[in-house]
Amino acid sequence: MTGSVFAESASAKLERSGDYWLATILKPGKGASATYSESVIRRDISRALPKGTHCYITHPKPDQPDRDPMTIWGTLAESAYWDEDAGVARAKIKVRKRYAEDIEELAPHVGLSIWMSGEKDDEGNALSFTPSVTNSVDLVSYGGVEGAGLVEKLRESLIADGEKRAAEASADEKREKEMATIEEVAQSLADLKAKFDQIVAGSVTKDEAERMKREAKESAEADAAKDAAEVRKATAEALQSIPADLPESLRESLVNQVIENGVTKDGLKPLVEQAKSVVDDIKKQFTESRDLRGSFVTANNGENANLLLGGF
Repeated sequence: MTGSVFAESASAKLERSGDYWLATILKPGKGASATYSESVIRRDISRALPKGTHCYITHPKPDQPDRDPMTIWGTLAESAYWDEDAGVARAKIKVRKRYAEDIEELAPHVGLSIWMSGEKDDEGNALSFTPSVTNSVDLVSYGGVEGAGLVEKLRESLIADGEKRAAEASADEKREKEMATIEEVAQSLADLKAKFDQIVAGSVTKDEAERMKREAKESAEADAAKDAAEVRKATAEALQSIPADLPESLRESLVNQVIENGVTKDGLKPLVEQAKSVVDDIKKQFTESRDLRGSFVTANNGENANLLLGGF
């Protein structure tokens, strides 16, 4: 006994029955996939093909096991059943509105084929049909022959339409995601620009400054221990790079740049050079003034200059 998939079509054509189509879906005897007994069909056909079972325009293919829902042309209006008078299994199918005209035109020319899970023995006799969401009743080009094709007109009118709709839906979804991402980035840039403008304009209020400090603190606390250690190390290196012979006021300014603004050692280099340049210029001016007036020529002129610079 082995698990199998039965793909079998009956030769009878679709018949109109009010708002539905009545179809012969399986008859006893030898078929393309197995030999079917009346007893097995009677026992299992209703539970294997219950109400709501899908009807596709073609069977699944080995390289495409998942079928496109856009190719569902109908569903079983009620569970498949054994017709005592005809001696066959039948099903009543409700056709979707969008496919009604195509089915009306093609009904005399096509057949139906079951796609159903089950078991059979080594001699090829069907032993059971099992319920499965993949079970279906599908259209085939020629009744009485197992197959997965469909006449060209139905393939063009249904498959092409389904593929087009799926492609359009996918493209629309992609555009929506791209626009959402662009809007998020634009908003982030706008927020950053607003904060930058506030700082440049010197318009940050005390409350705003406190809030920004609080947010910075919360962010720092959330960082990993390794990141915190690296920040402390960078701060220490920056502070150590501040020359000890600079005037106190300039040293304080550089220290503030490190502590409050997070300026690193590399970022501090141009500021230190600028500070040294300022000191050198003042010393030069002091020396020139001393030489011109002469009254400042003493043994501690350098100290006088440093005292003057210490007032910054």
